[in-house]
Amino acid sequence: MLILQKKSDIMDDELRLFVEEKWGAYEKALAKKDALLGRHQHTMALVRTLASVMALGMSVLIAYKVW
Repeated sequence: MLILQKKSDIMDDELRLFVEEKWGAYEKALAKKDALLGRHQHTMALVRTLASVMALGMSVLIAYKVW
């Protein structure tokens, strides 16, 4: 019975190490994805702001020419 208990403990330790290793890799990949997504969102916000400013400028120019 003692031998089975030791094997069980070894398997539990191996499983725990495996799960911790995989979970660490998952968390690292998730952090990298979040960083890239954050950068992408900031870039898209800048593009939208520039597009809005350009549209406003064109509207002002068109209104000025119409008058």
